Amino acid sequence: MEKSANKNISLRLDGELKEKFRLACFLNDIKQTDYLKECIKKYVEENKEKLEKYVNTVKK
Repeated sequence: MEKSANKNISLRLDGELKEKFRLACFLNDIKQTDYLKECIKKYVEENKEKLEKYVNTVKK
């Protein structure tokens, strides 16, 4: 995969949800970015088969 110069992901969350997430991470002593990275890694792993199938189709 190509590497992007911008490694940031922008999320649009309503204020209440954003604040609850921030507070939950604080109370559990977890950095928000670390938690989101783990969620993304897990999601990618769960969809590994679909991703590989797509990548192999695009390469042809």
